[in-house]
Amino acid sequence: GSTNGTESMIGRRVTGFVEATFDAGYVLSLRIGESDSSLRGLVFKPGCIVPITEANDIAPHLPMIQRS
Repeated sequence: GSTNGTESMIGRRVTGFVEATFDAGYVLSLRIGESDSSLRGLVFKPGCIVPITEANDIAPHLPMIQRS
């Protein structure tokens, strides 16, 4: 298992809706499985983001999550 709880989310059904839209993307509200808590976040349209670099990182003390 994972120490941060993400392993328990793998393979679970995700339900949700789009709360709002903006020029560069969407604000989403999601629920994983039958959980009582919901997650909110942003999803950006392709080409509407600037990759994070050392020069523009506003939180350099936080670890970066790498896609696999």
